[in-house]
Amino acid sequence: MMNLPTTTFRFVYYFARQQWIKFSFIIFAFMVWAASEAIFPYFLKHVVNAIASFQGDRSDIYFSISGVLILIAIFWIADEIFMRVEGIVQIFTFPKFRADIRNAVFNYVTSHSHDYFASNFAGNIAKKLADLPTSCQSIVEIICFQFITAFTGGVIVFVMMWMTQPIFAAIILVWLLAHLGITLVFLRRGDHLWEIHSEAVSVLSGKIVDVFSNMLNVRLFSRRPYETLYLGKYQEDEIIKAKKAMWVIEIMRLGLLIRHD
Repeated sequence: MMNLPTTTFRFVYYFARQQWIKFSFIIFAFMVWAASEAIFPYFLKHVVNAIASFQGDRSDIYFSISGVLILIAIFWIADEIFMRVEGIVQIFTFPKFRADIRNAVFNYVTSHSHDYFASNFAGNIAKKLADLPTSCQSIVEIICFQFITAFTGGVIVFVMMWMTQPIFAAIILVWLLAHLGITLVFLRRGDHLWEIHSEAVSVLSGKIVDVFSNMLNVRLFSRRPYETLYLGKYQEDEIIKAKKAMWVIEIMRLGLLIRHD
């Protein structure tokens, strides 16, 4: 039996490092995008200030701001190139990433003993195997598309603000640390509750698959009303656990004073 990491991020990293060049480029492309988004208002400020303070002939105003406009164009073109290439790299990265996970986990599960398959529903096992590759991709996308870009943009904005007015930079830093601290506190609780909910969803989906797999027996013995009541217990369990996990998110939003996007 092959050994696979048992924690979430180690598991994702185990397969991501097999394509580390591609993933490194994806991360770098989003860092470029975040830098472009953070610096663009700074360039725009220089354009507005140059126009407001221009005292010469109106026909020469474009020449006075041509340098800033060229920099804006360079950043915009570089950003577009990186994002388009990054999209192409994703096409050759994520399908293989999911396939590697699916193959490895399939081989890992099939190496278990007969007792394992006798004590677990086939539908539940199949549901987890089907969801795991997509869930791992979602984790990578969240890290790259949100955390990396937010961190990069935050660092650039902080440095620019510090060079302009240190007191405002200190206020932003305190605000960011407060938000990060509140988020981490709720994430620990939320992660536990969403893990419980995910297990409930897998069990419910597995039960449904098993009912469909034994549909002949269900019809022969007129067990459809019984199966409906049987699945109702797991459905109610999923609803209760989903509400608990969602309440944590809402309380966190209240603490951070943020709205739904």
